[in-house]
Amino acid sequence: MRQPTALVACEFSGRVRDALTRAGFYAVSCDLLPSETDGEHIQGDVLEVLDWGGIS
Repeated sequence: MRQPTALVACEFSGRVRDALTRAGFYAVSCDLLPSETDGEHIQGDVLEVLDWGGIS
């Protein structure tokens, strides 16, 4: 079974991303600000990320 993927937009705290990761998702947060915690994070405009068609 393929691991579900989640993009958490407008989040720099990492709390939602980390909760989804613990629940079995491959989760990435995205915000204009850097993440407050370690983990998968994209610093930039989420509207640009939405056109990627997937997160790799």
